[in-house]
Amino acid sequence: MSSPADLVTPAASVVLARSRQRIPSLDGLRAVSITLVLIGHVAGVKGVFGQSVFTNDLAATGVGLFFVISGFLITGLLRDEYVNGGTISLRNFYLRRFLRIFPVFYLYVGITVALSALGIVVSSPRDILASATYTTNYFVVRSPVLGHIWSLSVEEQFYLLWPGVIAFAGIVRARRVAIGAIILCGCLRFLYIWMRWRIHGQFFLVADSIATGCLLAFKDDWLKRQSSFLRLVGLPYFPLLITLLIGLLKIYHGGRLMAISASLTNFCLALLVFRFVNFPSGVIADALNWKPVSLIGVWSYSLYLWHVLFINRDLHGPMTDFPLNLLCSIAAAVISYYVVELPFLRLKNTIASREKKGTVRP
Repeated sequence: MSSPADLVTPAASVVLARSRQRIPSLDGLRAVSITLVLIGHVAGVKGVFGQSVFTNDLAATGVGLFFVISGFLITGLLRDEYVNGGTISLRNFYLRRFLRIFPVFYLYVGITVALSALGIVVSSPRDILASATYTTNYFVVRSPVLGHIWSLSVEEQFYLLWPGVIAFAGIVRARRVAIGAIILCGCLRFLYIWMRWRIHGQFFLVADSIATGCLLAFKDDWLKRQSSFLRLVGLPYFPLLITLLIGLLKIYHGGRLMAISASLTNFCLALLVFRFVNFPSGVIADALNWKPVSLIGVWSYSLYLWHVLFINRDLHGPMTDFPLNLLCSIAAAVISYYVVELPFLRLKNTIASREKKGTVRP
């Protein structure tokens, strides 16, 4: 039987490969995501050209790519666990998520509380409570240094719900739930736009981006058996075509078209994830897997958390001017990653390895 790589045309000049232990290009794609967010947020700060719809769309696309990657990665891991063991250990899943997310997150929230008490930044008790409980995405007015946590709130709500869906409903039903979420979010988004209600990151209006990543994980193996699809995705200029399509969707996404364009953008981002994860060679893929780029992806969580203390249109000071604000953001992220994130990541990996050896009971 032919392997997926055998189905790719020679003109594509790519090698289809995939390792569950280390998925190619994901860190590079995370680097692209955080770069888009930083470009979107740096616009309008002192020393940089003013904010525009274009820069806002760049930041939104970066967050959307983060969501698709999260859905794809988490669902792939949960699917593998379910298929191999017939069940999912919710206890171990949430323990791993706790070690991965909470330490540096609550350190950041704690520092913003201290800065707020000193009068350096502005954060109300409601902002702090919403951040600490991952409900920021349900508030329109947000603190300048805690507002970006809305996207992390969406992800945490996804982590809270999705593992149980797979564990109790199974793979087939969970796949149907993902499809239903994509359709429902699109319909609700259309309703909100029609009624002129505000969309500001509510889970039920943006979760389809994560659900699109979940669906990609479910259909990944099936897609790799579709020779025509592989030939199309493997074309050297395919990423450029998809990127141009995303650009067009962003240009013509005003008004009621936003409900449709947002859904189509999610699918385009999923196609890019599939392409670079499964075709980890070529000029662009090599760039994504280049160590300096991958390293930015590794730092992306800390970089996303800490950058708003420096790259922020509402804050003014010597460390908020470009390009010093960018350097400070990177420095804070590097310190955060190696001092806080990495020790807990090592602990998480130790627990995961014990799980595989059967020394940790569900």
